[in-house]
Amino acid sequence: MILKFLRLYALRFKRWYVAGLIALFCTNALSVAVPRFLQNALASVDPVTGDGNVEKWVAMIFGAALGLIIVRTTSRMLIFIPGREAEFLVRNDYFRHLLRMRAPFFRRMPLGDLLSRGSNDIQFVRVLVGFAGLQVINVLFALPLNLYMMVQISWELTLGCVVPLLLSLFVMRVGVLAMMTHMRAAQEELSLLSAEVLESFNGVRVVQSYGAEDALLGRFDNRNNKYVDLLVSIAFVRTFLLPVVVVVGNLGILVLLYFGGRMVAAGTLHFGAVSAFAVYVANIVTTLMMMGWVINVIQRGQISLTRIFDVLETSPDDPEVKAALPDGPLSLEVRNLTFTYPATGIEPALSEVSVTLGAGETLGVFGATGCGKTTLVRLLSRLELPPPGTIFLGGVDIRDVPASSLHQSMALVAQKPYLFSRTLAENVAFTGQGDLDEAAVDRAVADASLTSDLDALSDGLQTVVGERGVTLSGGQRQRTALARAFYRPSRLMILDDALSAVDHDTEQRLISAIYRGDQPRTTVIVSHRISALKHAERILVLAEGRVLDVGTHEELLRRGGPYADAWRREEEAEKHAAEEPAHV
Repeated sequence: MILKFLRLYALRFKRWYVAGLIALFCTNALSVAVPRFLQNALASVDPVTGDGNVEKWVAMIFGAALGLIIVRTTSRMLIFIPGREAEFLVRNDYFRHLLRMRAPFFRRMPLGDLLSRGSNDIQFVRVLVGFAGLQVINVLFALPLNLYMMVQISWELTLGCVVPLLLSLFVMRVGVLAMMTHMRAAQEELSLLSAEVLESFNGVRVVQSYGAEDALLGRFDNRNNKYVDLLVSIAFVRTFLLPVVVVVGNLGILVLLYFGGRMVAAGTLHFGAVSAFAVYVANIVTTLMMMGWVINVIQRGQISLTRIFDVLETSPDDPEVKAALPDGPLSLEVRNLTFTYPATGIEPALSEVSVTLGAGETLGVFGATGCGKTTLVRLLSRLELPPPGTIFLGGVDIRDVPASSLHQSMALVAQKPYLFSRTLAENVAFTGQGDLDEAAVDRAVADASLTSDLDALSDGLQTVVGERGVTLSGGQRQRTALARAFYRPSRLMILDDALSAVDHDTEQRLISAIYRGDQPRTTVIVSHRISALKHAERILVLAEGRVLDVGTHEELLRRGGPYADAWRREEEAEKHAAEEPAHV
């Protein structure tokens, strides 16, 4: 998975990494040069063999230290910046991929888990490319260079100091395997915790209305405690590993002092060389300690990459594109449509539904709650993928049309419209402030009967409506969504019970605007109100997922049935409402 990530993202910045590689080599070369300069400086002050030229070596130590600051800083810039850029690319690809995914995917993947993968996991990827990449290259340079300088001084001392270090590597390997298991479990638990929190926030009104705060907090505490326990396990393994490396490093120093001291006493080694050797041993111990952190980061990054690519490699379930929609208004034909939600797989939500609608005409869909109206809307708009050969627009199977092209040709108003925390005008135009057509926005707002509401808003069309349109009433949210559909040039408009939150008079004005239509488009209106459907060229009556009747308003009234019964109840209610003031 790491190699795949490097191929797709990191290698785009290979020039940065080559320059960083050169800077890191210079960093390590200067790091091993400073102890050698120190060795020579101590040798120069030796009362027996010294030449007294200590100022030269002190100047070289100072110059090397200054150069070390410059190249070390440069190396970090050259390697950390690509890490940030790679993180940016992964986040964009992740978000773009989620926008392409269909409803079945989001039913399988909890939203909190997707958010955790898109935030925490991608953050670990940035650390993997930046920090871990830097340290891996640094280790590849530091170990050989320091060992080479140690061998130059004494291969016997080098062998005596390296043996304990090999022991620390074995201990580190055992600890790393244990840490990886805990890390994978911790990241999965964090996803579940994120999903729990997000679900609680989305349902906060229900929680408050039922006084279920304590129960929800208890669930959160249980989930949080599991996550904390896993983090404690990771910390325990880490705090065991690092002291082992430090202790082993100190053993190397003890070996140096014992055997190196004897060599100095015997006159076979200068004390300045022992000082330099001690610095090289300290460099190797520091490098091994850093390897522990690097392995930790690589493990977390590998797990994170697996979780990210699990999403990125999931197919959006789009069929092969074979055709394009014809120009102009679109005819609609539904042929023997039977559909079962994959998540349930029990009984069909729709069975053998068939209806035909001419281009530019209106189809009304009527039925009781749970009869399949919304399922039909989701299939017509391809939010759910219909079976092949069941739904045709302009004579073309909608499965054969690119989803992006299909959705650009339609306007959909759902039962519960979603508004963004932007201005009312931006929600209507559904675009940036600089791109919207103000005249078209005004026309759409007027058609949606929103003009009279603007005076009650603090800044009119420039009022920020809050997330989900929280500052607006239910009727205002519905009419804003309708204005969005009126604003958008479309050849198919689908309204899923989009008039349920408005009063009768407003409904009549909206119906007039819908049927009038400044654009020649085919319209599908789903409603439980007959007054919204009676002018449609075809009306489809559903019951328990099946077609109960199809016809015009007059034909359905003549045949009787649920549609005619609902029409009589609606007329009686309107008559009662009209007579009510006379009895006051």
